[in-house]
Amino acid sequence: MPSVAIVISGAYRALLQCNGTVVEHVMRANPDVTFDVYLHLTAEHGVEHSAAARDALESFPCVMGSKVERNHNVTAAVRAELPGVADLPRGQGTARGKALNIVKM
Repeated sequence: MPSVAIVISGAYRALLQCNGTVVEHVMRANPDVTFDVYLHLTAEHGVEHSAAARDALESFPCVMGSKVERNHNVTAAVRAELPGVADLPRGQGTARGKALNIVKM
């Protein structure tokens, strides 16, 4: 049986809204594949990390590991490593200001 690793990176606040899509359209759509899921998430100030980590582990079948980091720490690290990110176009509509979020993922 083939084995596939899925790495999900993004904001913890969106995890529970998005996980059903991945489970349905990727995992359940491929019943002959074994999946190992790894989560690397950011959380806003005030989110309890232990609760976020527990939610993350329970959000997908086959979670092999998860890491939750403070969003402001990840933002600071990205800006330090990629100072030009501030010069990226802002976008329009819902894309406005998304460049930094995309880079953080």
